[in-house]
Amino acid sequence: MRKAAQEAFVLEFVKSVRAKDPGIGGMKLWYMYRQAFDGNCPVGRDRFADIIGPPKGA
Repeated sequence: MRKAAQEAFVLEFVKSVRAKDPGIGGMKLWYMYRQAFDGNCPVGRDRFADIIGPPKGA
């Protein structure tokens, strides 16, 4: 359950940032996420990339 909640939180963060800047890249998003939620047990870089990346097999 915690994993699904983390994924949903990351996706909402990405959607909110990309609503303001649709062309922002994944690494910049990662740095912004990390800065905003550093002390709050954020997901790791690779996990973040897996969440926002294209679906497997695409």
